[in-house]
Amino acid sequence: MPNAPPQPPLLKRRPPVEVACDILTDRYPDAMLAFVAGSFNRGEATMFSDIDLVVIFQKLDNAWRESFVFDDWPVEVFTHDSETLRYFFRDDARRGVPMLSAMVLEGPVVPAGHRMANEIKGMAQQALSDKAPQWDAETFQENGTRSRI
Repeated sequence: MPNAPPQPPLLKRRPPVEVACDILTDRYPDAMLAFVAGSFNRGEATMFSDIDLVVIFQKLDNAWRESFVFDDWPVEVFTHDSETLRYFFRDDARRGVPMLSAMVLEGPVVPAGHRMANEIKGMAQQALSDKAPQWDAETFQENGTRSRI
């Protein structure tokens, strides 16, 4: 009997939300909750996809970002508290690139049903609802080309 062809790595991995639960427990035990974002939420995941995780603490001295591999998943973590979230939501919206707001809005919450999740999603929605400034040609050239491949 011939061997089955190898599975693509994406199919071998545990679901991102399960992995996020373990990351929260193992690496961020003092965090309140997290939003699990990324291409898998939009049905666009490939074998090269990562898990984007917005981890929320009660209070931090400063926000930070880190990358690592956990359970065969590349992980990009954005750590915040309410104050740093507000700052980055506004700053992203001002620049016309509301990535953090989008991650919070699209992401399932870990642990599911956390009492703060709706409040934080509301902050993200408000930031997206605020009218973004119109970019002039110079601003577009400076910011608009950064995300092109």
